Amino acid sequence: MSLTVGICAAISATLIGAILGLMAGVAGGWVDSVIMRLVDIVLSFPSLVVILLLVAILGPSLFTIIIVIALFEWPMACRIVRQVSLSVKETEYVSISRAIGSSDFQTMYRHMVGPVISPLTVVVTLLSAGAILLEAALSFLGLGVEHPQASWGGMLQDAQSLTILQEMPWLWLPPGIAIALTVLALNFIGDALRDAFDPRQSP
Repeated sequence: MSLTVGICAAISATLIGAILGLMAGVAGGWVDSVIMRLVDIVLSFPSLVVILLLVAILGPSLFTIIIVIALFEWPMACRIVRQVSLSVKETEYVSISRAIGSSDFQTMYRHMVGPVISPLTVVVTLLSAGAILLEAALSFLGLGVEHPQASWGGMLQDAQSLTILQEMPWLWLPPGIAIALTVLALNFIGDALRDAFDPRQSP
């Protein structure tokens, strides 16, 4: 369940960020300003605290956790897509496309989607790692995936007793190690994809 929440939340956040980033980069003007101010507002909130509050109000469920996490993880994808869109927007083929009467939607579909796929692939892996940590934190605090569904954070929450911590480490060590190794692996995959898509950024 931890992997399901992490991957689904990361894909949802990436889709939201990609759509808003393309709109900001292609439309520009007041649309860009509004979306960027929205990004600043979302980033100004302590995400874990707000997510805890929303989940407590809406009730813990798999769908609720995925949506709430996605609503606070999309700014990274939005900023990256906007930056790529702004650079592609200045190319000659986009200017020619506009000159022959292509709409903003046609310009996005034909010329913007391709260049943003590579960085978004990296973003999905990095956001998945963050979403897994958020889900583990929610489950540990009792607001995550509910029983009988199992999650790594829920396993840690069940092992809070001092007796279990001291005498039964096999109940809490495996989920803790699984969270650490999964997040580390996703970060390594993200770094490898970034280097593969853009070798100039490699050390």
